[in-house]
Amino acid sequence: MTDTGKGIKLEDQAKLFGDFVQVDMTKNKGIEGTGLGLAITKRLCLAMGGDISVESEYGKGSTFTAVIPQGIQALPIANVLNDRADRRDYYVSPENLSAVRVTFPKARLLVVDDIAPNLKIAEGLLAPYQSAVNTCPSGIQAIELVKQHEYDIVFMDHMMPEMDGIETTEAIRALDGERFKIMPIVALTANAVSGMREMFIEKGFNDFLAKPIDVSKLDEVLDRWIPKEKHNEKPVFTAEKKVVILVDDDPANLKSGKNILSEKYTVATVPSAEKMFSRLENMRPSLILLDIDMPEMDGYETIKILKSKQETRDIPVVFLAETAGLQDEEKGRTLGAADHISKPFDSAALIACIEKYS
Repeated sequence: MTDTGKGIKLEDQAKLFGDFVQVDMTKNKGIEGTGLGLAITKRLCLAMGGDISVESEYGKGSTFTAVIPQGIQALPIANVLNDRADRRDYYVSPENLSAVRVTFPKARLLVVDDIAPNLKIAEGLLAPYQSAVNTCPSGIQAIELVKQHEYDIVFMDHMMPEMDGIETTEAIRALDGERFKIMPIVALTANAVSGMREMFIEKGFNDFLAKPIDVSKLDEVLDRWIPKEKHNEKPVFTAEKKVVILVDDDPANLKSGKNILSEKYTVATVPSAEKMFSRLENMRPSLILLDIDMPEMDGYETIKILKSKQETRDIPVVFLAETAGLQDEEKGRTLGAADHISKPFDSAALIACIEKYS
């Protein structure tokens, strides 16, 4: 992104991505902001295996470059721009499919969003649940649809032109009939700050989901609001590839490991033990690649917890270490590790290890 604004002094560029940083306050006096936008952007880029940088000439403007590695897919961008992409083009990965605990083939759902690609994405995310899904781009159309059909859940975008999600929900609740009063309406919002849930419930919603939608959170909402008699406990969709969780606090190692393994396996990368345990609530991997040297909770503490729980004790764990002596390997095996792999990764050795233990 390039602008022709005031630019940034060279001495300020190094601190630009820090928390609560605002530079050149003499020229920017009176401009509102918290100084967190670029810090958050930096962290998001790093979390996805990328980074962001800036080039600027004071007085002439700046260029910000965000680089995020992405897999190459066969979906032509023209199909997206011309609205010819099928919902399956947005289909969730096998990694996300593992979060699907049940299907709801007898349920009917409505998604309301004024942005067409968001509707396509929502259809793709909901496809594994085998429900009947209707979509519409406005609150006015949503009101007509809920009059015609009995929906088990209405997913309502918050920010829409003409009639926003709150106004639409108020209009639905005001319709004559008890079903409109109790119909579950879930807010979809990118503004997922503290207190939003309470605000939406006060305005007549039953629940809310942050955008972009997290599949595990979507699964929880569907399970919570769709009547139990419409639950089918036997999901049809399963992952074709083995699922591997790679746990490492170094983004470079996560990126390298995923690049090596993603063609053969479904790879979930997480930067901490805490994030790994969160993933394990909704998926069972074939194997866990676990870094030993991590802050907060290291690999040794993590494997103790894994092996102490009945639901995770049988998952093979392979330790990752830059330097691992015989004593380290012996300690790992005593705690239940299947093996050790050294970093940086050797592609053949890494794949052979996964095939051996998974």
